[in-house]
Amino acid sequence: MRQVGRCPQILSFLALLFFLARCGGDPVSLPFSFDLAVLTLSEGLNYEFGYVPVGQVVEHTFVVTNVGKVLASDLRSEFHITAFQYWGGSYPGFGGTCATELYPDESCTIVVAFSPIHTSLYTAPIQIVYYNGVQEVITSRPVLHGTAIGP
Repeated sequence: MRQVGRCPQILSFLALLFFLARCGGDPVSLPFSFDLAVLTLSEGLNYEFGYVPVGQVVEHTFVVTNVGKVLASDLRSEFHITAFQYWGGSYPGFGGTCATELYPDESCTIVVAFSPIHTSLYTAPIQIVYYNGVQEVITSRPVLHGTAIGP
């Protein structure tokens, strides 16, 4: 007689617990926890650079904080839209203090520049890739907005 393992049932049970934890009004306590690094950035969900003449540069400093319980490692970042770049060209930007690691409850800074090359509305998220203790993850907030106007 063939024996069937319990793994599929356990995985289904865990999936159901996660589903219920997200749907109900009251939090559900699970019999396990993960200690993860979690990075947050200042300025909330969006940051508005405003109206900037073509050819001008406006920079802003963002604070990155590890609100998790373990070290965030292998931090790196780049932009894929040329209007937004790290001030000076590379992460963490000129004057930025972030490196490749960030300990729990510690903060560092990145400096982002908005330098539009033609009149348009520009939008891009700040994406910082890091290892959270279990897997590689990517931040996607705040979303940067800027409007280029004629000189």
